[in-house]
Amino acid sequence: MSRFNSLSFAIALSLLTGTCVGQNSLRSSSSVRNAFQSTSAAAAKATVGIAVDGKQVALGCVVSDDGEVVTKASLIPSGEVRLLTSGGKSVPAKRIGTNEPFDVMLLKAASGNFSSLKFAVDKPGIGRLVAALRDKGTVAGVGMVIVEANRTGLRKLGSAPEQPSAYLGINLAMAEGGGLRVTKEVPRDAPAFPYGIRKDDVITAIAGYKVNRVADLLRILKTKKPGDKVNVKVLRDGEQKRSTVRLGDRGIDKWGGGPFSKRRYNIPNVITHDIRIRPEECGGPLVSATGEVVGMNIARALRIATYAVPGQSINKIIADIRATQVKAEPTAKPKANNIAKAALSIPPPTPGTMARKQTLAAPAAKPRVVAEPIPPSPQPPKPPAAKFDGSVLSYTASVSEPAIERFISLGQRNRSRIVVIDGGQPEPAYVSNLKACWKKWNGVSFHRISVTTLIEANDAD
Repeated sequence: MSRFNSLSFAIALSLLTGTCVGQNSLRSSSSVRNAFQSTSAAAAKATVGIAVDGKQVALGCVVSDDGEVVTKASLIPSGEVRLLTSGGKSVPAKRIGTNEPFDVMLLKAASGNFSSLKFAVDKPGIGRLVAALRDKGTVAGVGMVIVEANRTGLRKLGSAPEQPSAYLGINLAMAEGGGLRVTKEVPRDAPAFPYGIRKDDVITAIAGYKVNRVADLLRILKTKKPGDKVNVKVLRDGEQKRSTVRLGDRGIDKWGGGPFSKRRYNIPNVITHDIRIRPEECGGPLVSATGEVVGMNIARALRIATYAVPGQSINKIIADIRATQVKAEPTAKPKANNIAKAALSIPPPTPGTMARKQTLAAPAAKPRVVAEPIPPSPQPPKPPAAKFDGSVLSYTASVSEPAIERFISLGQRNRSRIVVIDGGQPEPAYVSNLKACWKKWNGVSFHRISVTTLIEANDAD
């Protein structure tokens, strides 16, 4: 019995190990890619490229046969938008609406018939195989879901922009007698490699400053930008050498693996998978092994993480934007030429009517009347206004990130209170974000008041 248990454990362990070790081979396995190529053929036909002013900037998913397309909103700048179909056509399109929290935009083609896809409601679990598609009907990559669904992506508080950091790409340690010794072989793709810096070299100065600690070097690099050239003094075998090195771009993620999407923070609900796609490949579909479209890729987030908006959320976003457009459509006014046509269609008056009209006397002059002032009618008393000194953020269903950032910037940190009044629903994500921001500041309090009736909402107290 114990031998059987040991054998079962060994088999299970080998299967688990094979799954982990084999993960990298998934991306290069032609058989796995071909399998996804076959099952996702329908979704591939409904994947389009999106160009603005002649330059392709994103991918999109066609969601209706008349050419409605969802894509990543922050990738679509102002300009002429065109859809690039898998058949090689270029079709003009217009912007219909945007969901700011999810960074999703709905476009509409000017004309044409399209192959469309449907987003699945179910979300793939951890460990499920998924694939990201390109607009040419090819598979961009195959990977796995690595985080449980219904999770918020990376969080970021405040509006300070991220700054890519400059670097040399070498490992350093303090050297005897001063300077920093290169402790490992310099990678061929490191910025310092083309300039001849090698293992055991000692860097004594950079950009005109002596360096004796790694902190000295980092402090200097923080003042530089990727692409800047700096003078480096190197001591090798007792001989002093000088070199001018162009600094590289580490990107924003401290673990490397970029480039990343500029808009990758505070997305309310994402599927997290490990397929490496380029930022401009966002907006394309994420498909399961059975060919279901389980989401739309929305952000290249980390070295090991790409985000997709789940299909259920995409369906709701599309419905909300469509509903908003229906409400916003103005009532059509009759055009001038239509009024003229209507006048011509009115039958002419009878002769007797015309004769009577001609014999009508001119109206008598009206007597001059001096108008007496009319006392104003009594108005119902207004409820007393709530007295407070501060800013109000009024919202309906959601609050955009820029609005939250502006609201926070108006606060006075030492004596502020934030009060959220809502309809008693479960606490939304943006309320949690506000609470987290204000809790960081000493002397600031947070209050939440839930109201269920209009009378409560209008109560001055």
